[in-house]
Amino acid sequence: MKFNHYPFNNLAFRSLIILTMILCFFRSNTLLTILSILIFVLILIFFWRPGISFIFGFILLWQWLQVTLKIFYADILNIDVSVISKTNSSYEAILLSMGGLLCLAAGIYITVPSKSLVPISVLKDEAKKYSLDRLFLIYLILTAVNFLLQVILFEYLAVTQIIIGLMNLKVLVIMILFFVSLLTGESKKYLTVIIILEIMIGFTGYFSTFKTILFLLIIASFTIYSRIKPVLFFKYAIVISLLLFLGIFWSSIREDYRSILNRGTGMQEVLISPRARVSALTDLAERLSGSDLQFGLELAIFRISYTDIFGQVIDRVPDYTSYENGAILINTIKHIIMPRLLFPNKKVIDDSEMTNYYTAKHYAGVLQGTSIGLGYMAEFYIDFGFFMFIPIFLLGCLYGMIYNFFMKKHNSKLLHLSMVIPVLFNVYLFETTQAKMVGGLLSAFIIMILINKYFLNFLIKRISK
Repeated sequence: MKFNHYPFNNLAFRSLIILTMILCFFRSNTLLTILSILIFVLILIFFWRPGISFIFGFILLWQWLQVTLKIFYADILNIDVSVISKTNSSYEAILLSMGGLLCLAAGIYITVPSKSLVPISVLKDEAKKYSLDRLFLIYLILTAVNFLLQVILFEYLAVTQIIIGLMNLKVLVIMILFFVSLLTGESKKYLTVIIILEIMIGFTGYFSTFKTILFLLIIASFTIYSRIKPVLFFKYAIVISLLLFLGIFWSSIREDYRSILNRGTGMQEVLISPRARVSALTDLAERLSGSDLQFGLELAIFRISYTDIFGQVIDRVPDYTSYENGAILINTIKHIIMPRLLFPNKKVIDDSEMTNYYTAKHYAGVLQGTSIGLGYMAEFYIDFGFFMFIPIFLLGCLYGMIYNFFMKKHNSKLLHLSMVIPVLFNVYLFETTQAKMVGGLLSAFIIMILINKYFLNFLIKRISK
């Protein structure tokens, strides 16, 4: 394989990897750290390439972070990773998760052929046809529409998935605008305004959706730029630093802020006005100290890391609880093929209930306003043991086939490249359960197919110069 068009050929990048690997020999988790870095490099080599969406690289790298972050944190503390893990099977969970990531990556890679790669020159030519002014106006309209949809989002559970799918239309427009702005180098002011506005909207909600817009920016940027240059490195560093700071800040205030939002009810709801939310954020920010931010950093590390629950599952399965031999997967399929619109009495999924059963722990559930999932890899392990890698590989193939479905379209490569992201963005979290991951993926896929068929031509006319 030639690496002429890969980030791996950058001398500074290779030097950084070699230096990091040398330093690993002086840490407490040498083998795990080296394996983590090797997987990181492999993901970049195969999924940060010209002409392919970085959505795959993002999905794999975020889950890689969730699997490996605790390893690097333990290295910094110069202790064994098992010391800061809440399971006796921390090594097994981490190694199985790493293997799962490699299988997921393999499924994606062999499914996405080289002919699916789109030359950047083709995308630049298409980007020149679209108006950033019109795209920004449509974004503002969809932002207002999404506010209205959020009001009824969970009022009618039968159509919740449909509403969420329709709300992805805004993500589609954001991605088109990002691509056009980055490819043409025009009107970066719109890009900046959207980022600021989305961060503000994200912070005033119950969930930490402020990071979504930065994730989308990273995906768009890494799709277009496939080489590490000093100027781009500086820009990436700013975005990633902002993401880190906001994440630490959110971890520091999250519990207090959510208690204010729901007025102490413990439910996942917002019961105060937008003005009161801003006031609460300002007050909490003013009271933050350096020790609070340090504590917030530690909280963020342990919240992002998600192998402990997998380890707790391994502690009990199969020693205390037998393998399910596919029962969880069968229930997932049943849940997906029985839409709530046709089966209104279908049971609402309580992730924490299943987690408590297979870990023998007492995680907070729906009644406490939260939901703690096992994660799709842990569920595959419960179902199939060490044969879990087969369904994970097939899952990667499914992601690749969905990508191919849109990219084989000959008209408007830029728009179809943008359409892939709202669909596949649903699967980037390691802790998502099979039912929510596959169900959300297929729901978003079907709705995006309908948008492609009945709305795309209308959109092209509205955003064309």
